[in-house]
Amino acid sequence: MATEMKTTWGHRSKKTSVVALGLVAILAGVAVAYFLTSAKFAGNRAVGGQLTVDATLPIDFSETALYPTNSDGAQDFSDQDFTVTNLNSVKVTYSIFATCEECIPNPADTPEQAAARNEKIDQFNNLYIDIQTSPAPTCGPETTVTNALDLTTCGAPIYHGKLADLKPETPAQLGEIAADDEQTYTVKLWLKNDATRAQPQAVENIWEFFINAKTPAS
Repeated sequence: MATEMKTTWGHRSKKTSVVALGLVAILAGVAVAYFLTSAKFAGNRAVGGQLTVDATLPIDFSETALYPTNSDGAQDFSDQDFTVTNLNSVKVTYSIFATCEECIPNPADTPEQAAARNEKIDQFNNLYIDIQTSPAPTCGPETTVTNALDLTTCGAPIYHGKLADLKPETPAQLGEIAADDEQTYTVKLWLKNDATRAQPQAVENIWEFFINAKTPAS
């Protein structure tokens, strides 16, 4: 009888040991585990600014009739000023280009309208302009150039050439203007002489100036 009790106890002890070892293994696993909780906070926002362009355009050169000239703008020109004001809260780089919508051929034109349009195209392709800051930058021996408008060659124009070459892909750079500041530009316009042929007379050209605003400024 005693022998049976010893045998039973020994058998149960082995089972108990196995269970105990299993519990230790489970507890060891719990010791290296962790909890993770996540909370969502919606409605976080950011908004991009929008640049504005403010300029005293358009300008009218029609008060002075243009005649063909060989002087490349030194005489026989019409000149006007325009001002660009930076109403943005950041420094902005500006550029300018031109288009002539009335110079685009229209298949619906009558022969008379087509002839008139061709004269406008002819004259537009011979208009030249000179754009310069006003007053023009001047440099002395102690001058330090700190602004894009202060050109390396002091007093040099920002643009000097054919009006039709001021295209969207090749604009003239007007330079940087600080926030809440302005810059005035003087524009000279003249009609380039073509000595090889007669040019159309009494033609009125109307074109569009576009001012681009870009940031960052540099």
